[in-house]
Amino acid sequence: YAKIVRIENGNDTRLAFSQAEDLRKDQTYMLYRLPQHIIEKLVLPLGDSSKGNVRAEAADSGIVAADRPDSQEICFLPDGGYPEYIESVAGKCPEGNFVDKDGNVIGKHKGIIHYTVGQRKGLGISLGERAFVTKIDSEGNTITLSPSHIGADCVRVRDVVYSGMAKPECGNLGEFDAKLRYGATPIKCVVTLGADGDLVLKFTSPVKAAPGQSAVLYRGGAVMCGGFIVESFESKMLEN
Repeated sequence: YAKIVRIENGNDTRLAFSQAEDLRKDQTYMLYRLPQHIIEKLVLPLGDSSKGNVRAEAADSGIVAADRPDSQEICFLPDGGYPEYIESVAGKCPEGNFVDKDGNVIGKHKGIIHYTVGQRKGLGISLGERAFVTKIDSEGNTITLSPSHIGADCVRVRDVVYSGMAKPECGNLGEFDAKLRYGATPIKCVVTLGADGDLVLKFTSPVKAAPGQSAVLYRGGAVMCGGFIVESFESKMLEN
């Protein structure tokens, strides 16, 4: 569920993914890393359709999967059990410590692959109050829990792929709509490109941004660029 648009800026012509008509099924967030020579060969027939229309056409054609429920997890794994699959291939993930924001040990976790930043349910620990995963330290094998997960107002993005725009000069790139996870509503931010190639996304209020996930930047519904989130931090640190 995506479209392809041609964007012209002077002598520069770019192909970019553009959001599908059915925004609930839009998949541009997952496609942003594809290069120009791949995009130009793609045909995306569902971009102007809805999932309901596709199901109706499938039913009219006698396709047995026409009314099959949507897959919300990894479709080729039973019950979306990705930790079990990883451990079956790579071996048992070692247990480690849950710690608070000051580094104090407050419990045991069953292996970092079972958790993600922002997670609240299924932690397997009772602290007498709500707890969120706010940091995962793979080297130290610790998971930091905090009573809230407000986040920070700046996000650093690395390994950027440019799609609807050519890589610009360093400096302020202006305002974009940013998606920080699949299915999320785009949030406006101001973007700066550093000399190191990293992008810094500054939002007007704190956001939830998990390291390792992608941040994809849009203008007018078209994908301009995107990369991997490496950290979130307070904008006041930019002033230091």
